[in-house]
Amino acid sequence: MGDLDGVRIKIARAEVHLRALREGLNEFARSKPYSIVVGIDPQTGDQLFRVADEPAVPPDFPEIGDTLYNLRSALDHLA
Repeated sequence: MGDLDGVRIKIARAEVHLRALREGLNEFARSKPYSIVVGIDPQTGDQLFRVADEPAVPPDFPEIGDTLYNLRSALDHLA
């Protein structure tokens, strides 16, 4: 096993988590979780846009932490 094999393994694992995160976020965006409400400010007459309901982010997005952990661990191995 070479000196940098551990680093390469950690980076490869981070890439797996990153791909899963991208897929999950794309699926979340395709579900159109946002509802935009358009209104008029009665005092200024300006047109206002707001998000009607805050969308619930699925709780199964641990890939963010796992990705960062693996990348940090790879840096530890390099040090």
